[in-house]
Amino acid sequence: MEDTADAFVVLAKWYAAHAAVRRLWAISKLRRIRVIVKLAPTSDGDDIYPCWLANNREWAHELQLGLGRPVQLDVVDESFLPEFAAAVDGSLVADLSWRDGSMPPDDYDAESDELTEQTRSVQVSAVT
Repeated sequence: MEDTADAFVVLAKWYAAHAAVRRLWAISKLRRIRVIVKLAPTSDGDDIYPCWLANNREWAHELQLGLGRPVQLDVVDESFLPEFAAAVDGSLVADLSWRDGSMPPDDYDAESDELTEQTRSVQVSAVT
């Protein structure tokens, strides 16, 4: 899959279908795509790794099938976000975070406590 818009749609649908994924970044590097996910912690603590260990191979396979190119799937822990952001190398394909409660979206209107209408329509059309 060569088109960035097509890759974004595949990634947005995959993100929407996986509630354990709080945030997703996708970076295109040469012939592969690197997908980095931030996961929801377990309900009894702040551990992300049980979910990661149980699902990472299946998720990588799903993404590779959908994107039609090799995928490197990585998980990032909250404590490593600053280092991760500084080390990104490649072209950003997607930054999906509407499920991440730790940060409001860029176009969040604090006065009305809602996403702008433009964002809502983009999210809906990207996922359908």
